[in-house]
Amino acid sequence: MVMLAMVSGAVSLHRYRLNNLLALERMRTRLAADLHDDLGAGLAEIAILSEVAKLQERPRTVELLDGIAGRARSLREAMTDIVWTVDPREDCLADLVLRLRQTAFTMLESEERSVEFLAPCGEQLEIELAPAVRRHVLLFFKEVVTNVARHAEATAVRVQIEAGKGRFRMSIRDNGRGFDPQQPRVGRGLKSLQYRARELRGGFHVQSVWAGEPTLN
Repeated sequence: MVMLAMVSGAVSLHRYRLNNLLALERMRTRLAADLHDDLGAGLAEIAILSEVAKLQERPRTVELLDGIAGRARSLREAMTDIVWTVDPREDCLADLVLRLRQTAFTMLESEERSVEFLAPCGEQLEIELAPAVRRHVLLFFKEVVTNVARHAEATAVRVQIEAGKGRFRMSIRDNGRGFDPQQPRVGRGLKSLQYRARELRGGFHVQSVWAGEPTLN
């Protein structure tokens, strides 16, 4: 009986280690894909814009250089997100909530727009998260606040996060102009949000009316 228990324990330990190795390998694959897609495409764009700028008159050159600078800043931000995702020192839900708070105020707060960020604290956030989970939640959130900043024309944004009993809920509401979620839209914004919600095994709900207050859960 003792020998059987030892064998069973060894098998369980082997499976645990194997699962960790597989998870690490999947994370490395996603990281490589992110680096290739984001940085590779961005650097190619910068190279093309630089060559075009050489052939333009001065006013057009300034415009192209502004575009290069903007693209470089976005690449730096993408790299920062990737590094943060795989940093083992940031593997707690509290770290993720702090990152979301910083992102919200950096991207949204201005003289014309106020931001309210509500989240629990203490033991409710002392939950370890896998790198893939942190990555999907962060990129989901950034997709939403980017759209709010660019298109909503809102003067107030409210973010509310709830956590507990193995569940995580994020609500983002603004008082800007709404849209019809059923109408075909240019771009991949909503499809990207749906994809990340599926990867997180969660739900995704948009409530919006034209000239109303959109809410995303």
